[in-house]
Amino acid sequence: MTKKSSFIFNENGSLNDLGKQLISGLVGSIEMLFNADTIQDLSDEDLRLLGANIQSIIGNAISKQIVNKEKISKTFNSMSDEQFEKYLENKYGAMWRFMSLTAEEFERVPRFAEEEIVKAIEQGVRDFDHQANQPHPYFPNF
Repeated sequence: MTKKSSFIFNENGSLNDLGKQLISGLVGSIEMLFNADTIQDLSDEDLRLLGANIQSIIGNAISKQIVNKEKISKTFNSMSDEQFEKYLENKYGAMWRFMSLTAEEFERVPRFAEEEIVKAIEQGVRDFDHQANQPHPYFPNF
């Protein structure tokens, strides 16, 4: 299984500039928390317990997000192509193909087979050739 490229991580797994910007609010909040007098007065044992609790809160939030994404993907994958297209049209309107879809929506969008792409290109060339051989509607002698 190949790892998908990420837009917030460098190849080594560290945050890139966008990733750092994304969590800057969290980092600022943690810095404020640890600069508070109450935290400064905690014992080493209490600091470790606080750290464990913060890790638990973050772990639970990440787990919840993963479960939600899996649930959404499962729902999308249970839909027929027609049902999924109707969902996208209801959410984004008739121009849904030009919208930025969520990762789960993009993953579910039906892919065109190579033959379909070739046929569409060939049809486009035929249409262009046909139109190029027609007189211009406003300049018929041009």
